[in-house]
Amino acid sequence: TVFINLHNNEVVKKEFQSKIKRYTDEDRKDFVKYWLMKDGLITVFLGDYVFSNLYQVGIPDLNLTKVNKQDISINVPTKERKEVAGLFNELQSQVILPTNNYISAQPKSVYSTDGSEYKIRYLYWNNNSDDLGIFVDYDKGYSSSDRPRFIILPQFKNNLLIVEKLLYLISKLYSNLLPELPNSDWINSDLYYPSEIKDYDKKIESVIASSRKEIEALEEQKKIAKDKFKSLRILLHGSGDELKDAVIDVLRSIFKLKVIDSDTVNEGAIRNEDIIIEAKSEKILAEIKGVKTENPSPLFIGQVWKHIHQSRDPDIKRGALILNYDLETNPADRSPAYTGEYEEGLNDIIFIDTRILFDLSMAIIDYGMGIDEALHILFQNGRINFDLGKYREVKNQLPGFR
Repeated sequence: TVFINLHNNEVVKKEFQSKIKRYTDEDRKDFVKYWLMKDGLITVFLGDYVFSNLYQVGIPDLNLTKVNKQDISINVPTKERKEVAGLFNELQSQVILPTNNYISAQPKSVYSTDGSEYKIRYLYWNNNSDDLGIFVDYDKGYSSSDRPRFIILPQFKNNLLIVEKLLYLISKLYSNLLPELPNSDWINSDLYYPSEIKDYDKKIESVIASSRKEIEALEEQKKIAKDKFKSLRILLHGSGDELKDAVIDVLRSIFKLKVIDSDTVNEGAIRNEDIIIEAKSEKILAEIKGVKTENPSPLFIGQVWKHIHQSRDPDIKRGALILNYDLETNPADRSPAYTGEYEEGLNDIIFIDTRILFDLSMAIIDYGMGIDEALHILFQNGRINFDLGKYREVKNQLPGFR
């Protein structure tokens, strides 16, 4: 029997680095011969490797797709308690959720034809009937026992435990395989106990089922909460109208400001990604930009003044540039924009890096910063600076602060 773990393991990689050999098509053919001609069994644990199928390990006609990372539902067969399904029913609590891959048979696969000797049996699936674990059974119709050829599994909390239990099961199903294993695992099992022991199993299953429902409910509440703060995240990766809408939403919902989308103003409309912010007794015209480059164009600074002059509103005296740049880079790794020769150009406008807008929002939401204090920081001329880490340290030192 062959076990394959398609999961990244840095310790194993380091240990066997000097022994690595290039995988060839001959290796793939050897896997095919193993299960097809030698009655071998291949067990695969699906992990974080990126595969669309299992062709390279000699397993045909199965597609793999990445799971939805919020998918933590799992079901097991309860009626058909044959050998393989029965084992993995008992091991359900060991599955790491969410799993990594959904498994499906390709159209016109060798498993889906009527009368095929190879039949897919199902071990685990989610609430949408996406398969998380299966095995392919060699069914000639003359055996009442499972005859697995492939077992395709998710990752477990303890894969070695799964391997150990599978080896004992294989020794029972295939008398010619692993004859050296003693057939005495019943000694350590729950067989030959009074029904009181089974009652505990039922109670355990009931607690697991109840906990799973609570987890699903909490996951749904978490999703709703994340949707509530969706605009905050867009500040760090958005561009165009998506970024503009997010800025408007954050300024309205968190900073409690009146904000007008200039593109919706009929007379004297200012085009592009401009908004008008009413902060206290002042109107500020803000240009919003989202760009991939780590060195945004200095023309954006000039556009602020250009749009102020184009505006027909005499109350607009100051302008702001709200900029999300280098937006495909982790926000923590971005370098400051407009340094050196361009720094002076920021002095007469309000320059707001969207990371600062994000951090000030977090200070209000998580650390109790007053809105007036946040607005005082946000609408000074020049580059707006705010260190959330230092602010958090100060707040955490205050008596009674959570």
